[in-house]
Amino acid sequence: MSLSLRGLFIALPIVALIIGAMAWGIYSGSIDEDRAEAMREVGIANDAATGALERGISLITETEQKAVATMTAKLDRPGPTSLDEIFVPAADGAAHTRDELWSGARTAGAIRLSGVGGYLAPPQPTGERRAAILAAFETLRQMTNGLPSEIESLYFFSPANDLLIYAPRRPDELMFYRTAAADFDFQNAEFSRITSPEENPEGELSCTSLQTPLYDDSGDSWTTGCMLPIRIGGRHLGAWGISIPLDLLTDRLTPPPEDAFTIIVSADGKLIHHSGASQMESAELQANVDLATSGAPLLREVWAYVQGGIDERTLFSDDLDAYVSARALSAPEWVVLTVLPEEALSARAWSLAQRMIFVALTGALALGLILSAIFHRTVASRVSRLVARIDRVAAVEGVALEPDSNDELEQLEHAFDKMEDRLAMARSREQRSFDVLVNAAERYAMVLYDDHGQLVRASKGALDLFGERQLIHLGSEWGLTAEAAPELPAAAGSRPQPRIIKRQLANGREVWLEEFLIPLVDESGAPFGTAYIGHDITEAHEAQRAIKESLLFLELAQSSAHAGHFALDPETMDLSISTWLRERFGVPTDTLPLAQVAEFVHESRREETMAAIAHAIAAKSEFSFETLAIDADGKPVAVVVRGTAVFREGNENGQLAGFYGIIQDITEQKEAAEALLRARDEARAEARAKSDILAVISHEIRTPISGILGLIDQIRRERSESERSRALTLVEDSSEALLKTLDATLQRTRVEQERTDEEEEEFRPADLIERVAELFRPLARRKGLAIDVDAPARDCVMGQPARIQQILANFVSNAIKFTPTGRVSLSVMAPEPGSTDWTFTVEDTGGGIDPERMKTIFQPFAGSAPDTLGRASGSGLGLSITHDIARQLGGSVNASSSPGGGTRMRLVLPLAAAEKRSDEFAERGTIAIDLAQASLAIRIEVIAHEKGFTCVEPGQQPSPDLFVTDADTSATGRSDSGDGFTVRLIGSGPVERGADHLQATEPDLLELLPGLLDELADG
Repeated sequence: MSLSLRGLFIALPIVALIIGAMAWGIYSGSIDEDRAEAMREVGIANDAATGALERGISLITETEQKAVATMTAKLDRPGPTSLDEIFVPAADGAAHTRDELWSGARTAGAIRLSGVGGYLAPPQPTGERRAAILAAFETLRQMTNGLPSEIESLYFFSPANDLLIYAPRRPDELMFYRTAAADFDFQNAEFSRITSPEENPEGELSCTSLQTPLYDDSGDSWTTGCMLPIRIGGRHLGAWGISIPLDLLTDRLTPPPEDAFTIIVSADGKLIHHSGASQMESAELQANVDLATSGAPLLREVWAYVQGGIDERTLFSDDLDAYVSARALSAPEWVVLTVLPEEALSARAWSLAQRMIFVALTGALALGLILSAIFHRTVASRVSRLVARIDRVAAVEGVALEPDSNDELEQLEHAFDKMEDRLAMARSREQRSFDVLVNAAERYAMVLYDDHGQLVRASKGALDLFGERQLIHLGSEWGLTAEAAPELPAAAGSRPQPRIIKRQLANGREVWLEEFLIPLVDESGAPFGTAYIGHDITEAHEAQRAIKESLLFLELAQSSAHAGHFALDPETMDLSISTWLRERFGVPTDTLPLAQVAEFVHESRREETMAAIAHAIAAKSEFSFETLAIDADGKPVAVVVRGTAVFREGNENGQLAGFYGIIQDITEQKEAAEALLRARDEARAEARAKSDILAVISHEIRTPISGILGLIDQIRRERSESERSRALTLVEDSSEALLKTLDATLQRTRVEQERTDEEEEEFRPADLIERVAELFRPLARRKGLAIDVDAPARDCVMGQPARIQQILANFVSNAIKFTPTGRVSLSVMAPEPGSTDWTFTVEDTGGGIDPERMKTIFQPFAGSAPDTLGRASGSGLGLSITHDIARQLGGSVNASSSPGGGTRMRLVLPLAAAEKRSDEFAERGTIAIDLAQASLAIRIEVIAHEKGFTCVEPGQQPSPDLFVTDADTSATGRSDSGDGFTVRLIGSGPVERGADHLQATEPDLLELLPGLLDELADG
């Protein structure tokens, strides 16, 4: 029998047995592994589905809570939109949303709103129902642009069958609700019932079961939804809801493992979701909505399992004959179950086992055939060829060996004996050749010691360098003898470690040696000696020391100049850097790849710098550029990079040796240059600012001063004491306005971040324009002009009256200046309902403004038209300032005019209404004030106003309840108090109090006045 057949008969049964055992072991273990893996997959799938569902419910809850909070706020602060802007009445009494709300036309507030539809049941809503609908609409308008992409719809519905819904992705464009009839009623629908106070007294989030929506007559669409009631003061206004279509819920939940299914069940046994619902017909799905009466036995068993109490871990249920993983949600009360029937798992395991058995049998058969072919080709045939080759190798002088037998193995043994003899001869020749080679190596000393440290052989270089006696001494120094203590132990087989040492030779010469001590081991790993190799590096060491000294001096010079050098190897693209560069930029090593240079360049200059480096490498010439690097502390540093390419033969035609250069820190130079530029710019800006301040101040002083001069002229000519006092009061008010104007003008010349806002105060717009008119009436009379005032609204507002008076005074001053005859009219108009914009208008009958001038009328230094005498009237700064002040106050100014038709200047400002005083201070009495000191009169008027007293003119009938004067009424016999109480202001002296009079100094009067007013009001 041949060698091939014998090997085949031995190997084939063994391989078949091994493969069979492996197949059986894999098969028997796969079932248990499948069960464990199935339980793990079911648990993971259930956790993932529950997590996705919880995130979705949490997002819905947050969105609906935000809608409830927003609607609650909107109920307190109604928006600008009216009900007619949202709904259009239908002929049957119902109302539907306008088409623009679906298509996206602009609505009140200039906010584009689309995808909205709705329905109002008859009759038309009033009172709280109407307010709720408007608040719900304002809530939709505020929230739609910020809704998460996962929310496809958001709707509000009320107990009165009112509905507003935002669903921009609905293909039917919400036409079901936008055209619903008057008898449309959804109060018996599940989504309405679960939000009612009867079924949901706590007002908590509730979700519906799986059902077809109202608008779907075909029954092909299924959905669920979650609703959150909104209740104000115990009253149920309705609820906010978000629908969750079944197909969308299926897409968002993690799909269950193969052959498993995921279902969601409500606390009352309703089906919320089934992962296989997409494969069910509508009728089948309808039959399975109620799990207790479901036509599917497994679903009924699942409901029974839920009723028995779930275990929130993956386990095998005998009742279901399936693997189950269940999780319960708290809000809403849903249970998420992932179920894998045992039948499906067994079928999967049997299918896998069949495939494994088939593969094992096929593999055994194929392996047997392959082994037969391999053994024949790689063993039997090659052994025959190997015998022939060894026979030739072992032969001497080309004479082949005669085989002693036909046994191939015996022939191999005989040939190997002959080969050993040939190898011994070859080793002797190689030994002699190696000695010749070792002796020829200059500046190298090679020595062999045996395992006892005795000198065996030494090269000619070793004998010339040390001498035989010193070589024996070195053996003892290294611990190679049995008596010496080892100083340089070396483990067998370890890589030899060189050391650099300075030695003094027998002739007294000192040399630097690089020494290797190499343990020698045989094939079995046993040591049999030690090899020593010494390399004389004296000349190289001295040259290296000289280079280090030169580099040290170079580093010192570069450090003083805030610079360091570098070298780039063009073959490896490795960059070598000096110590200064490494420390300055925090580079951990002296060498780094060129690609890492980008990490040390500032992001703003990184691309530009790497492009400059690439250009320098491609050009192979001198280069220089600036960039922004990042130092070791992470701060940007300005540097300049200079260098050149170096060639081996000294010219560009030779081989490139590398790139060499320096990097210098130029941050200080850059900062110094930038500081000079900043100083220059700041000086120029300061000069311009001073010029602007002088120009603005000179203009702004002129307008109020002209009014004050007119009042002073009136005082000189006025004989009535009360008119003189009134004129002085206006002078005082104008002076205070002038001070505020100067302050505001100075603020305008500052940069925007240095502006300060004045505090708002309560005032009456009608009184403000009357004061402006009184200020300019003397000036108008001198020109023969009349000043009219139209101020029907007497409301009080909060704002900055001084700044508003500045704007109106500028308008009136210009109107008087440019009106030769006729009149100047001042008017104020209260805001429309739902708005806070007050409109102040100054209109004249002058010659008007040229249309070209109107284009630049509010630009500074644009110049103004000539006055009524044809003189140049100014630089145009006044209207520029009014424009800036109006913008700072949150309003706007505009002008309209036509040549020969007069000019109308309009100021529109948002002014919040002042808080109304309580009823206890309303209409409590009247007070008349006749004081020469206008500022004191104003202070007393403010105190009286706060106490609910109305100011009247002295001498007005009926007589005031309180009359304050600085005149001696007892001496003159004149009193305007009638039967009321009189307070006389004295310069000094004690307080005197009578039944109907009081005499006090200014401080005492201001202290006693509030109590006196309360006393008079209370009777």
